[in-house]
Amino acid sequence: MNARTDIHRPAVLITEDYEYLYAWDSGTPGCLVGIAQSPAWAEWHAKGPVEVPGREVSSSQCTHCGAWIRYVALLRYIPTGQYLYVGETCLDNRFGRASADFHRLRKQAELDRKEQRILAAWNAYKADHADVDWDALYASENGFVRNVLAKGRQYGNLSDRQLSAIQDALVRDAERLVRAAEQALEIKGTVTAGRQVITGLIVSIKEKISDYSVVKGA
Repeated sequence: MNARTDIHRPAVLITEDYEYLYAWDSGTPGCLVGIAQSPAWAEWHAKGPVEVPGREVSSSQCTHCGAWIRYVALLRYIPTGQYLYVGETCLDNRFGRASADFHRLRKQAELDRKEQRILAAWNAYKADHADVDWDALYASENGFVRNVLAKGRQYGNLSDRQLSAIQDALVRDAERLVRAAEQALEIKGTVTAGRQVITGLIVSIKEKISDYSVVKGA
């Protein structure tokens, strides 16, 4: 047998170039599984099988590895429309499981590249807006500010309106803290000996959760 030089030999085969059509059991005439009755059937078969140097192409022999087979899968070679006969071992090991794994790896690599592009865009956006106090924005506990920053990180930038809105929110939060501090100092009356009534404003109530209870305090 002559050494194979065709593009379907195992050493150079690219699984993504093949489309699975249907399968059959050559030991049971008429036992087909798949889309043998598809309208494209005639078109696929009109192209004929691929040629393998050194031997005749037979549906009883795997085009891929040359082994004699009973259970046959028909694959279409997408670039030419020609078809190959492939045994179930090659279909599983090379065209099935391996192709799916390679696809997942490429997909993950694509996602990683996309993530890096977005991160680079976000860093560039922040650098272009160096006048913004990004540290203060990231330190904010305001849910709206956090949400908008997360969107910016997700897409790589913010609109002018979004950036202005979170900066305004940061200013309002700072003003509220100042007012709360001032109000906390506005205690009416003078404290003297004995029981006194003090008027003031509770600005927050904090809860401390222990293993036994919830303790509340101003």
